[in-house]
Amino acid sequence: MGAKHTKFKIILNALPVIFGLKARQSKTFRAYISSRDAVVQIELGDGTISKHLIFKGGKCKLKNGTYAEPDVHIYFKDIEAALTVMTPPTDYGELIHAGKNFRVKITGDEDAAAWFTLLAGKLESDGWEYGEKQSDGSMRYTQITNGGPLHVYVKDGKILRTHIIEFDDDDPETWTIKARGKTFSPQRKALVAPHALAMKANVYAENRVLYPMKRVDFDPNGERNPQNRGKSGYERISWDEALDIVSGEILRQRKVHGPGAIALSNPSHHQWG
Repeated sequence: MGAKHTKFKIILNALPVIFGLKARQSKTFRAYISSRDAVVQIELGDGTISKHLIFKGGKCKLKNGTYAEPDVHIYFKDIEAALTVMTPPTDYGELIHAGKNFRVKITGDEDAAAWFTLLAGKLESDGWEYGEKQSDGSMRYTQITNGGPLHVYVKDGKILRTHIIEFDDDDPETWTIKARGKTFSPQRKALVAPHALAMKANVYAENRVLYPMKRVDFDPNGERNPQNRGKSGYERISWDEALDIVSGEILRQRKVHGPGAIALSNPSHHQWG
């Protein structure tokens, strides 16, 4: 093993110490790391490094070797991917690139995997302060939507207004292109799709659906009453029931009509996860 493998080992060996120090410094981090017990297996694709983290009672220990049935399994295709993901500070662009290209894979219990990835992120983000105080007492936050970025003004837990982002002297300089004797540069503001400007209305809409609903006369295992679509009322159901209905309908469609009956839309976001 070379210098890169040695560096990766040092990073892994330091994790229990880093988790412990952060837990002593931060009450919120301490509460989060104590919220779950889990075993996280970490290994390289070439088999040269295999270690597992044991989280129990808010404490973390690192052990050598492969754990038989870990809650979470993190697999790095090569040492370059491992160092890209594990070396602080996190380069989120490279992290997304590694995930999209299957250079890092996380498998196992979904809840445990989500818990651990959030825990790792909190090593950097815990204690961050967000927003800018405004003269009217509101806080201005930057929010990304699927229609573009916005400034969101919040006061007393309520959205006052949203606005496109207008760049000032604290932001990077605008790019410039010279062509055919002319100079071109964009406006000093972030443009968004029209529907992004309606985000506040979406949040506070009176008819916004806040929980799963099912047509009152629809029984996925009995009378489905398709003739009443758009006519019958709806009743609230649990998330578990909603997930059972959706997954059951996917399986039913495939069994009765074949896989061609299921259409998947793949927009530009289809590789994000």
